[in-house]
Amino acid sequence: MHRLLARQLKSLGVGADQPPSPEQWRAFLERVNKGYCDFDQERYLLERSLIISSREMQDRWDALESQKAAAVGASQMAAIGQMAGGIAHEINTPLATIYLLSEQLQLEAGPGNAALVSLAAKIESTAHRISKIVKGLRALSRGDANEPVRKISPMAVIGDALDICREKLVSSGIQISVDVEPRAHAMGRPVQISQVLLNLIGNACDAITGTANPWIRIEARSAGDKLQVSVTDSGSGIPPGIATRIMEPFFTTKPVGKGTGLGLSVSKSIIESQAGTLELDTGSPNTKFVISLPRPANEVGLDG
Repeated sequence: MHRLLARQLKSLGVGADQPPSPEQWRAFLERVNKGYCDFDQERYLLERSLIISSREMQDRWDALESQKAAAVGASQMAAIGQMAGGIAHEINTPLATIYLLSEQLQLEAGPGNAALVSLAAKIESTAHRISKIVKGLRALSRGDANEPVRKISPMAVIGDALDICREKLVSSGIQISVDVEPRAHAMGRPVQISQVLLNLIGNACDAITGTANPWIRIEARSAGDKLQVSVTDSGSGIPPGIATRIMEPFFTTKPVGKGTGLGLSVSKSIIESQAGTLELDTGSPNTKFVISLPRPANEVGLDG
């Protein structure tokens, strides 16, 4: 008789030289069955604890990756800010001279020389545009989580982003259109939202440059208690295999050196920190990203 079985039977008062009674066999089988049940329960609890631990480790890993991506994005934006500050410092003095000379040229040309006056006005307008671009770049690079959440105009934040990249869009032959619902507002940090829009527009520009009839459409519409700002381009969408990973930290399909450095995962975190969402609209026939932000409480329910 197996030693383990013998020990179990001995514990029930059955000797090695006598057969167990039916009651002793029943008690023995009940003990074995209970042992198996206890084992199954312990195994289940162990498996559950391993699953929970694995999920906790994955969540912590994802959080660390997001923090790392945010830190890299912040350092890159800080570097851009330092560069923009240096550029602004070097440009401001010659810009002031250009402004002064263009005004003087317009005055000296007088009304009798309309062509020269027009040329001087164009010079002044171009200098103003250069100044606005540098100021916008410095402002965008300074945006951080300490910026207060306030009521913002979508047209203003869209305009700030386009001021930085409009020349790139024009030189790439991309048609840009903006359609914003009148009197629509959102609650958020304007500089950070402009950063995210600049990233989405830049991504769209990189994706469709060189294609036939490229275009980008930016829209802002009220949707219940949210304001939705969408950036749609003429691309045919993002493949499912990439779409499922596109918001992951450090995931990119671009070659080294391309892009703003502000990845979609960081953009998503920025919007979520303002009680909003950033999503890829997989139902759109074109590539479309949608930012949803809270609307001011006093505007909700006033639509129509």
